[in-house]
Amino acid sequence: MVPFEVDEALTLFDHALTTDAAGVVPVRYDLAALRARGDTLPHLLRGLLPKERRTAATTATNAEAFRGKLDALSPEERDQAVLDLVRTHVATVLGHRSADAIGPQRAFQELGFDSLGAVELRNGLNAATGLRLPATVIFDHPNAQALAERIRKEMAGSEEDEAIRKIIESIPLTSLKSSGLLDRLMELAGHNGGTQTNNGGDIDDMDAESLINLVLDDTSGEAWNADE
Repeated sequence: MVPFEVDEALTLFDHALTTDAAGVVPVRYDLAALRARGDTLPHLLRGLLPKERRTAATTATNAEAFRGKLDALSPEERDQAVLDLVRTHVATVLGHRSADAIGPQRAFQELGFDSLGAVELRNGLNAATGLRLPATVIFDHPNAQALAERIRKEMAGSEEDEAIRKIIESIPLTSLKSSGLLDRLMELAGHNGGTQTNNGGDIDDMDAESLINLVLDDTSGEAWNADE
């Protein structure tokens, strides 16, 4: 904390006398000192510091790096790495110095999470993994172990989706068309005819990558306007 000048302190004292609050404590924090504490700063004091701007590129890079790390591990090691990630982020949000303070089976409710902390944890985990976890994720999972298992399953699912995408993208577009597979993929994605997308594009003008991405990314059919 930083001391007040005499005049400033007296002004604050006069102001305190005019309030109806039961107790008033004027405090001036050394923001540079708080910032220097990094992840060890208590959660209640983090609102005093401006949020660090996190770009989409940085988030994607961090998530890609973590996924790359998991790829080099055995299944058991992957489970432990995800659990360590969850415990580390929980410790950071709650202001603990290390993940050792967060037992895998210790209930989030006992740790003192509130809605603000839940959102902060969700944001941190999403940035680290590339997933889109809901803000209520810690209320749906009682502890770090359960949350880590949820994240591991979702990451495994997204890895499988990416593998399938790469396989389909490796097939020449002419082969997809001649075999009839492209039409079948269109049907499965809800593209049941027509040549126009909602953004005005024509499938006849698309290259192979764009056309395959259209099919794989839009499973709801919302990007497709069938000619009637």
